[in-house]
This record gives sequence, structure tokens and C-alpha cells, in this order.
Amino acid sequence: MKHAKLTLIVVLVFAAWPLSGQNIAGTIVGTIRDISGGAVVGAAVTVTNEATNIAFKTQTNETGDYVAPNLAPGSYTVTAEFAGFKEGSLRGVRLLATRTVRV
Repeated sequence: MKHAKLTLIVVLVFAAWPLSGQNIAGTIVGTIRDISGGAVVGAAVTVTNEATNIAFKTQTNETGDYVAPNLAPGSYTVTAEFAGFKEGSLRGVRLLATRTVRV
């Protein structure tokens, strides 16, 4: 009986082990362009979780693209800033677990 209990406990512990390693994070990606359609290189992009106010900051690359990886599911505000341009924001960007959203 004692051996059966120990075996059951060991089985339950190892059965739950993979659950702790599951990743539910998502990614928000986008491209920042000027009015003529040209890429805005080096624009500061901030992706802020609307519920927790936790922000992820990045910059656009040489093609104007940005990536905000490993974000918890939720609703986000994406803000872009660049010297000489008006700041732009998009609120209510909904990110689901394991998904990539293009803004």
C-alpha cells in the first residue's frame, strides 16, 4: 500500500511537469512608415499592457519593422515616436496566447 501511494505521487508529479514549461506568450509586430510610404528607421516603439501597465520598448529596423515578443495575452497600446513626427498610438490591440498580431 505504501509503495502504491509513493508510485501515485511520483506519477502525478511527473505528469504535471510539462505544464510548467508551456509558453503562452504572444508577439506584436508592425511596420512604421512615413506619409510617403518610406520606412521610418529607428522609431521608438512602446507596447504597453493596458491591464498591468508593463511596457516593452523596442526600435524599428532598417525596413521600419518592429517586433515585441514574449508578451502576456491581453490588451495593449502600441505607441510610436520619432523626432520630427507626430506621436502615434493604437489602443486596444488584443493579443491572444501564442499568437502573433500585426499592427
